[in-house]
Amino acid sequence: MWLISGKGEVTLQINDWFGSVKEITVIDTPTLYKRTEKSRDNRTVWLGFAWNFNINKQNNKLNLTL
Repeated sequence: MWLISGKGEVTLQINDWFGSVKEITVIDTPTLYKRTEKSRDNRTVWLGFAWNFNINKQNNKLNLTL
């Protein structure tokens, strides 16, 4: 996350960069043995941007009351 002049932020998120996610399922019974290996190209990149339009900085405190 990078802040832009205290009002905005940019976020970069990368999932499975190396393509290493695998799912291995093994069924092992006396009458059946099955091994399944699944892999997929699930690489994703997210770029997010948020901007704070709040003009009054004194009211930025979070007030939690029960």
